[in-house]
Parts: sequence; C-alpha cells; structure tokens
Amino acid sequence: MVLIDPDDSAADRRFPSGFMGVPAFYIDQKEITVRLYRKVDPEYDEIRFTGQPCPDCPVMGINWGQARNYCLKAGKRLPTEQEWETASGGKTDRDWPWGNRMRSNRANISGDRDGYSGPAPVGSFPNGASPYGVLDMSGNVWEWVDTAYKPVGSATTPSEETTLRIVKGGGWTSPESISKIAFRNVVDPELANPTFGFRCAKSLKTF
Repeated sequence: MVLIDPDDSAADRRFPSGFMGVPAFYIDQKEITVRLYRKVDPEYDEIRFTGQPCPDCPVMGINWGQARNYCLKAGKRLPTEQEWETASGGKTDRDWPWGNRMRSNRANISGDRDGYSGPAPVGSFPNGASPYGVLDMSGNVWEWVDTAYKPVGSATTPSEETTLRIVKGGGWTSPESISKIAFRNVVDPELANPTFGFRCAKSLKTF
C-alpha cells in the first residue's frame, strides 16, 4: 500500500493548493487483480471479459457490495471519493494524474493507441503514475469509492441499500473526457459493469 499524507511537506511541494481536511491514509498502489480476488471467490472467471486467462488483469464486473466486502475481508475498506482524488492528483487543476494533457502511453482508455483494446495487466502504464506513485488511476477499470451520491438540494440521505454510488477514473472503453480525476460516474451500486473494478484503502490510525 502507498501512504498518502496531504499534510506532509513533500505533499505540499507536489500539490501547491493542497487538499485540506483529508487525514493521512494508505491506498493500494494497484487495482485489485483477478489473482487476488480469486482468494475470496475461487470461481471468478475473467475469460468472459478478456477472452483468455489474465490473472494480473484487474478484477472486472464487480458491483459496489462485492468490492466493499473484499476490502473488509482484507482488513481494509473502499477509499472515499476525496481520498481517491487525493491519491490520484490532489486538489489541483490537473485533469489526469500526470498533468493536463492526455497521452496515449499513460492510460488504458478508449481505442488501441495505448496498446490495449481491452483490459491491461495492472501497472502496465508506469508513466501514468500519480505524484504519489499510485498506478492506473485513469483508465483500465472504473473504481468504486465508498462515498454515496447525494443529489444537490437533497435534504435526506437514502438508505445504504438504495443509495447511488460513484465510480472514478474511467475504464478501457472510456473516452478521454470521462477518464479525468474530477469526473463522477453516478451508478446503481448493484451494477456489475464489465469495466468496473476497485482498489482498497486503510486509515493510518488503524494500519
């Protein structure tokens, strides 16, 4: 896991505007792979998405509950949206983890200019790492976060069973515009889209 501490001096140099109010936390450097997910679900089969075995590809077709349960079983949790954005690039004007210009060799998104027409093994784009060294925060698979979606002006919060959730970062079929850090894809938590995966986080105080 990678330590994300927005308040340390190094982070201040990386992110001049900072990301205030986010306590230090850990986050997985890479998306959860098929190999890791099979430890909790031995029957999981990625071939329906990849066409061939790919144990180092990100786990795909995962809904919010499955992602959350995996992280809990691992002694972790899903990151909040704010944590995810902090790990990806901080609260700056950058559009992607590496800056404001899209580059095909830094993320697995729509098309095969990046070398992949489908999912790629995690960590295949080291040049696209965030300033903290976190990989694949744009493209490959959308990533579930724990934060619930609350419509603007809503006075109440729906129950956990009916609350819409958020996936971040875009997937291998996403156009450039929705693979940006700030983009919010609001979806039904039961949706197990082929391009949906996740990574886990952990609070510093419980590590």
